[in-house]
Amino acid sequence: MFLLGLVLLGATGAFVGLLIAYNSAGGPDYTVTMFNHTLGTLNSLEIFLAGIALTLVFCLALAMMFAGARHIRRRAADRRTALREARQARAERDALAARLDAEQQEREQVQENELERERERERERVYANDEPVRPESEPVSEAEPVTKTPHTTGAASWRP
Repeated sequence: MFLLGLVLLGATGAFVGLLIAYNSAGGPDYTVTMFNHTLGTLNSLEIFLAGIALTLVFCLALAMMFAGARHIRRRAADRRTALREARQARAERDALAARLDAEQQEREQVQENELERERERERERVYANDEPVRPESEPVSEAEPVTKTPHTTGAASWRP
């Protein structure tokens, strides 16, 4: 709208300037010519009304320019506000992500500490009772392997 107002403003000013330059002769009736073409013959009242019309077109052009400039400023302000809010949202998101990571690491550390305490309690229990204990990494099989021992009546398998 700003550019349209600017073009209209320039066209109105050029038209008025050319009319004045080409029609400087006086008299009761004026023949309006521009670029060697006759646009018409006007009396004083018609020239006055044409001037008012051109003034209204000029004022419309100014109003369009100001409205366009105001619209551009408003859009720029909205864009700056949106960018500021986006920066704040990114900062908040990053802060929450950092806090979540810290909490997750803290939970993992607590779980590791609890697991280590449990292992330590298990070791203390085993050493206190002098019981042989399998390491936790070694799986417990359901059946013990079969061992053979020699007998006088023959070789038989037995399970301890």
